[in-house]
Amino acid sequence: MLEFAVEDVFTINGLGTVFLGSVQSGSISMGDPVVCRTPTEDIKLRVIAVQDSSGRKIAKGEPGGLVGVVCKTIDVSKFSNSFASLRLVNPGR
Repeated sequence: MLEFAVEDVFTINGLGTVFLGSVQSGSISMGDPVVCRTPTEDIKLRVIAVQDSSGRKIAKGEPGGLVGVVCKTIDVSKFSNSFASLRLVNPGR
């Protein structure tokens, strides 16, 4: 099962919402369906791209890796800069 600890979230106009963080368990790849789990709701997303810490696209983010995950644009203001409880998960894996 994927667990991705989010350290930062921001939106790039024309690209989507970017989640920066580390893969804690499992893996994440382009096209994967994921859930952004917040304290108040689960937001269903699909991964558009995965990048390493230098911004290069990679096929898969794996445990220990610091990666950026790009998904469709969502309203990041609802997270109130509180990322401690924000996770990307894929319960089906």
